[in-house]
Amino acid sequence: MKMLKINRGGQRNRRIPANLEFFLLYTALFALIAFFGIEIHFLLAGKTLLVRWDTFDQQYLVFIRIGKWIRALIRGQGAVLWDPAIGYGSDFLITLSPYVMNPLYWLSALIPPQHSELFFVLMLFVHLWLCGLTFSVLGFSRGREKWAVLCGMLTYAFSGSAFLCLYQSQFFVPMILFPLIICGTDRLLDRGKPGMYVLTLAYSAIYSFYHTWMIAVLTAVYTGLRLLEMRGDPGAGKRMLRLAGRFLGCSMLSAGLAAVSLVPMAKLMLGMERLSLAHEVPLFYSAGKYWRFLRGAIIAADSGPDSQIGWPVCGLVCVFLLMMTGRKEKGRLKAELLLGILCLCIPALGYFMNGLGYVTNRWAWGLSLLIAWIVTEELPSMRTLPFGKRVGAAILSAVYLAAAYFLAHAGSTAFLLEAGALAAFSGILFLLPRIRRERAFRAGTAALCSLCALLFSFSAYGFGLSNFMDPANMVDLGAAWTRAEGSNGLPLLDQVDTSDGTRYSDWGLPHVRNASWLQDAGGTTFYMSFYNQSIDRFHSSLALKTDSWSFGYDHPDGRSELYALLGINHFFTSGSNQDIPAAFGKPEAETADGGMVSWTSDGDARSLCYLFDRAVSEERYEALSPYERQQLLMQAVVLEGPAGASAADFSLAEDDTPCNLIADSGNLLQDGQLTVAAGASGLTVEFPFQTSGELYLDLEDIHYQNGIAKECYLSICGMMDDQTVTSSSIRLLNGYSHMYGGKHNWLVCLGRIGESVNRIRLTVDRKGTLSFRNIRVHTRPMAAIQENLAGLEPGASDISFGTNEMEWTTDIRERKHLFISIPYSEGWTATDNGKPVPLRRADLGFLALELEPGEHHIRMTYMTPGLRAGALISLLTACAAFGAAAFQKKRRKRDGSLNGKSD
Repeated sequence: MKMLKINRGGQRNRRIPANLEFFLLYTALFALIAFFGIEIHFLLAGKTLLVRWDTFDQQYLVFIRIGKWIRALIRGQGAVLWDPAIGYGSDFLITLSPYVMNPLYWLSALIPPQHSELFFVLMLFVHLWLCGLTFSVLGFSRGREKWAVLCGMLTYAFSGSAFLCLYQSQFFVPMILFPLIICGTDRLLDRGKPGMYVLTLAYSAIYSFYHTWMIAVLTAVYTGLRLLEMRGDPGAGKRMLRLAGRFLGCSMLSAGLAAVSLVPMAKLMLGMERLSLAHEVPLFYSAGKYWRFLRGAIIAADSGPDSQIGWPVCGLVCVFLLMMTGRKEKGRLKAELLLGILCLCIPALGYFMNGLGYVTNRWAWGLSLLIAWIVTEELPSMRTLPFGKRVGAAILSAVYLAAAYFLAHAGSTAFLLEAGALAAFSGILFLLPRIRRERAFRAGTAALCSLCALLFSFSAYGFGLSNFMDPANMVDLGAAWTRAEGSNGLPLLDQVDTSDGTRYSDWGLPHVRNASWLQDAGGTTFYMSFYNQSIDRFHSSLALKTDSWSFGYDHPDGRSELYALLGINHFFTSGSNQDIPAAFGKPEAETADGGMVSWTSDGDARSLCYLFDRAVSEERYEALSPYERQQLLMQAVVLEGPAGASAADFSLAEDDTPCNLIADSGNLLQDGQLTVAAGASGLTVEFPFQTSGELYLDLEDIHYQNGIAKECYLSICGMMDDQTVTSSSIRLLNGYSHMYGGKHNWLVCLGRIGESVNRIRLTVDRKGTLSFRNIRVHTRPMAAIQENLAGLEPGASDISFGTNEMEWTTDIRERKHLFISIPYSEGWTATDNGKPVPLRRADLGFLALELEPGEHHIRMTYMTPGLRAGALISLLTACAAFGAAAFQKKRRKRDGSLNGKSD
């Protein structure tokens, strides 16, 4: 194979392939392993590589949405920064940042949505292929032989961490970038050009600050170990300080270049209370967790929320060979391995690596890179390995298998297949010295590693990864677009008028989270990691039964008053479902088969804006109960800072219904604590007959505990004696869960009750302890609801929308507060009749203006907060970097010229 030699700033010559033969071979092997190891399972099951949660309702739908965004750019419609269809409205760039910054997602602009499923799956495999490709850059930059690099590429691309990325596609980019960043670090520390390190780290920071934190920590540890190797050299201290300074300087340069993304994300993250939640960090994992780690070295196994470990068995054998080398030989590589294992096994280190958010091992792709490098490093020595070390590796493999089998109860088919592969690979160690021809040895070893990767993939997807292979959790082959397009009542949107910006909601229909993003009309569903903290504050203040985590919600939980306040003008239900919130009139549209029906609001159309005579401060609002807060929001606007009115100025009813709590037999109820002895049991709340109203169950400060258990499901059924009339459920999470949102107050709306209800049944799905401050029942009279609905005064007419802007007119005769149900963000600015006016935070999560009597033309425009400042910092940093590079080049040229004259 023809090679090119290059020289980088005085470094030793390195060899890089000059033709495509090697990469074509890798591509062919990759395609065979990906198809027969992974894809074949999905084809035989009639499924696609889209898990129902995250992969389908998040990454796949984002893929389609970005295509639509780029096509709008190409048509000259401008860059959408604020998308009203994302939840109640959200910043497009920040919410979707891990995907917007991924060039492969840009290909969606070329693909019609109805064909997007095939291309999305292909894109996932392209990401997987790129993992191995960037590993080769690291291998060849360090001068390793191509057959050994090929074995490392396959080990890395078909590791458990890479398999996780097929489910969480945003995790692919750190896997792809990390080998390049390590390669750039090598050049930096070898006094080569810093370009690769600076640019790849900058792109990583632009793509995701979250993963860049992990990359930064791992890179800093690697750099520290490399610098420690110099400690015995003459002048080592000054050299180490100089290189450490160079490393830090280049890292700061990367941060400056990435400021265009880092500054907006920092402004968002600093306002997210999710980061300050009290997550539990145990001193050690449970014994079962360590057994899974033990088993996970040779099969794909869970190592934390959205984290997997596991490698083809050649990786484990090469680890054994590494550990049997001399005490000083390959000391840094051993230290890296021991640190990686330690970090995997200590919860506090996983907590730190995750940015002090919660305990997880999502950084495990760094350990996968290390294992793949150990394969590349150790394989060339196997042919000349002394007999004693071959015996030692075989014995260690046997001991490991026995320990994993008996301690981890690893009797699964996946484990048995991988155990056979490990035994076979260890046995081949005895045959390697008999292979006389070097070329045959290399080809045979590469083929063996390819078979290991194939078997690892086949066993993982055929018998190991239940999340992927459970048919209930996967989308049928070819049905992704149809399923998304036909969910959430979307077929009705062509028949209803949403030009006024009012929203729609759905209940009891086939539901796909985020499917509303596919339309320009505003829905209410939202599920993404990056979210508007103000909306979560609004939900939490009302104890709204949204998801238990902060970053997901579907609808206003059947609360008639909130549907009006939030401008929801259309309510989609199934044809048989007549349980709709108050003030929705006759059906306005239905699908051809009658399966979906749209109901529109009575009387005046709902509005995004309402006028209020009075305002209440947040402090006075927070002093009320969630049930009282909901009533107050219909009568006044809640403003940040001082406001004149008090709660006593309004008609607020508690509507408490006297009730008794009766624990099931075997459970203990005492002093606000219910001890549940077994699953599927709980307690009953009994009260007098309730009819004609909205029924609420108020759970105040409720917590679930059972050792280190993360959650329980609480089923809530409104009943007439023993007959269920209405039902709901909530998921109670605690600090051991990575999705914990800090929510412990729930005001559960059981809907409109047209027939008598005299008890509510609470059932816990598992044993444990429920502690609570209070459990109450409220019945909201329909007359009171209708009075509040009638009192709302719409505050916008002739409303129109543009890219990142909206405008409308309103005419008032006295001073008013204009409530605008657009989520609060510092990115909004407003003008009134052409003059700038201040926007205030309203109702904890939305916007408000103060208007004097007269006619007003309001115009609001949006710019991503911090985007301009970040772009300016990035531009100045780039100019400074180019200027410094040009100066250095000119100085070197001048010095060379002077040296030539002196010679």
